[in-house]
Amino acid sequence: MQVVAFFRKRPYVLFILPAFIIYTIFAIYPMVSVLPYSVIQWGGIGAAKFAGLNNFRQIFGDAPTLAQLKNAFFNTYFLLFLTYLILNPVVIMVAYLLYKKIFLSETYKTLIFMPQFVSTVAVSFIVTLFFAPNIGLYANVMNALGLSQFSVAGIYSNPAYGVPLLLLVGGWRGIGYETLLYVANFTVIPMELDEAARIDGASETQRFFRIYFPLISPTFTNIVVLMYIWTLTTFDIPFLLGGLNGGANGCMDLIETFFYRHVFGRGMTSNFVGMGSAYSVIILIALIVGAMLLQQFLSKREVTY
Repeated sequence: MQVVAFFRKRPYVLFILPAFIIYTIFAIYPMVSVLPYSVIQWGGIGAAKFAGLNNFRQIFGDAPTLAQLKNAFFNTYFLLFLTYLILNPVVIMVAYLLYKKIFLSETYKTLIFMPQFVSTVAVSFIVTLFFAPNIGLYANVMNALGLSQFSVAGIYSNPAYGVPLLLLVGGWRGIGYETLLYVANFTVIPMELDEAARIDGASETQRFFRIYFPLISPTFTNIVVLMYIWTLTTFDIPFLLGGLNGGANGCMDLIETFFYRHVFGRGMTSNFVGMGSAYSVIILIALIVGAMLLQQFLSKREVTY
């Protein structure tokens, strides 16, 4: 009876419960269960042995592995930095222009959202051909325009362009989702605020930074946190473009490609489960701590109405 009374007073729990159960089984439980596996030595077959912190000592004590891990973290956070510095402002600007219904805005919406329906494998293959040094469209166009000095031979395999190339491809393919969220948030802002500011003589720029941007701050916080999570968990594009070793000199090697290479790329070792779980714990800590710090920092600066 108490259970029935509980659900009668809180009927919304019945709507949340199915999704919560599924999320707990397939998301929360795997994250929690990886912790005990990280302190054992086990290859998935036979008896497991308690290893304490030996798995972590092996990761941080092996110089080549540690160097690759540092490089993967550097590339990942450099990509995140470029995402915040370049991609997110571009997304906000595009969403604002679409909200204002500029000329051919419907066509732009189609072009922006179209990459969402293109396979990642197809996108990576097209990019590879586009930047090919001999037959690539980029090199041929630069040569035809007499700008061969800007046609970097093998730009696809040039270490200096590894992370920017990931930003370009990932941003082009994923910009539609963030744009959709921002446009939806712009549409619910009361028009009375904009009209009052317009009457007071505020310019378009002033209205954007004094009204629109502050009032989308909750969505801005969510997207910043989501971008952090997506960047630290991205795998398909860097793997397809850079391969198992992360491109030239590991220039496209991110945390997830590093994890795949060391856990799955070398076959099932005698400590396959233990080492894989130890790597997972390191990535999980970076994910949780970073996301919580961003959420805490940005939520204090949100403006609500």
